[in-house]
Amino acid sequence: EDLSTFIPHVCECLFIEIDMHTAKSVIIGIVYRPNTPPRASLAIFTDSMGHINDQIAIENKKAIIMGDFNIDLLKYGSQPKTTLFVDNMYSQGFNQVLL
Repeated sequence: EDLSTFIPHVCECLFIEIDMHTAKSVIIGIVYRPNTPPRASLAIFTDSMGHINDQIAIENKKAIIMGDFNIDLLKYGSQPKTTLFVDNMYSQGFNQVLL
């Protein structure tokens, strides 16, 4: 529950922790970020995800975060907010996988 977050018009996150009896626990998260301007703040979303990632790191657990981030990753390097989000996720060891 400490990671699950709801910020109206910004993000909805639900996390569960699976206790692996022979290894580290695994945290699984699903995230949805609406893209309804002008209230869907990418800056607030990035900050919220940063706090979640920091908490996961503090707890020293493996994590998988999935979801619909509604961020145009093709704007990496040209849009500062997108670049900041991607860089923050990479700095915590998360890789982007598109399915």
